Amino acid sequence: MLTSKTEYLATHYLPNWYPLIADLTPETKVYSLNDNLESELTKLGWERFFIKDYVKSLKTSVGSIIREPSEIETVLVQMQKFKGIIEGAYAFDRLKIL
Repeated sequence: MLTSKTEYLATHYLPNWYPLIADLTPETKVYSLNDNLESELTKLGWERFFIKDYVKSLKTSVGSIIREPSEIETVLVQMQKFKGIIEGAYAFDRLKIL
């Protein structure tokens, strides 16, 4: 059985499936590659952030958890180094300290 491009993208890219399970998963915000991410993360006021692109979490030497918005540039450089291509845009999950 072949999967159509439409079906594939519906389940592959985060903005297409997240609304269907938003009440079951951590709050997630999506930002374009051109947004001022440090400013946007500061506005959210979250304690910690988990960064990924539209497809999955990303490996970096510094990890995928951001504790302060000022750390975002370092993480973005590492994402580019390890992945090369950012698919879609950036997504941030709200991490809660239990």
